[in-house]
Amino acid sequence: MLMFLIKTFLLPLMIFSHPYFVSVTEVEYRSKEKELGLSCKFYTDDLEEALKKFSKDNIDLHKGDKNKNQKIISDYILQHLKINIEDKSPQLRFIGFENDQEATWCYFQADEINSFKNIEIGIDFLYETKKEQVNLVHVTIDGNRKSSKLSNPDKQISLSF
Repeated sequence: MLMFLIKTFLLPLMIFSHPYFVSVTEVEYRSKEKELGLSCKFYTDDLEEALKKFSKDNIDLHKGDKNKNQKIISDYILQHLKINIEDKSPQLRFIGFENDQEATWCYFQADEINSFKNIEIGIDFLYETKKEQVNLVHVTIDGNRKSSKLSNPDKQISLSF
């Protein structure tokens, strides 16, 4: 009887949940192109939960209205992500998002960014829904990469290159 309960109820729950609450943000700057690219990776179910709370609407990133989802994702990320480069905030343009199995990737770009040595990034993704949330940040400038970790409630990093 116990094995039946485990196979019927617990095993499916274990398959659909994950023990870690983490996002990964990649920032890449190429000085020749004066272009800053940004990608954010989330567990889809965690992002959907945060977007539901943010928008007060039911969100399905796999089957939902793509245009509506793009607007909500863009608004959410831009509210929870702040970038300062040499005391200026670049204008991030939302490129789109894509689902990759259990993850959702979100993409942004900023153009006409002059070379810089210092960057400050503020991120508090999913803190409102996950107390255990960790946000990993990787910044690459012309091939030179530095990384940092923000654990809830930490929100700010500064990197110098």
